[in-house]
Amino acid sequence: MNAVQKTGIGAYIPLPEGSAQYPPEFIKAHGVIKLREGAALVEIGVTEKTGAGIKNTLRNFHRKPAHFVPLDRVELSAYLGAKFGEADSAEKFECPPYQ
Repeated sequence: MNAVQKTGIGAYIPLPEGSAQYPPEFIKAHGVIKLREGAALVEIGVTEKTGAGIKNTLRNFHRKPAHFVPLDRVELSAYLGAKFGEADSAEKFECPPYQ
């Protein structure tokens, strides 16, 4: 039985950001992240969580060939935590100064 070789996100850094990237909620819910996009091709990182329906939706959304790159879900979670978690946790856990 052949295991699927997973690619590291680090091979694609820097990733698209802002409006060029999928919303964080979509990334977390479906285990996908846009790795790179050119005029003729979009490369999308997918995890075992990503279903065929989401892949078809992304193909139709981009209206260009999509190459799906297998990613490790733990690595994607770590990337998201590093990227988005710091700002969230700083706001949630900021304590007023001691008086």
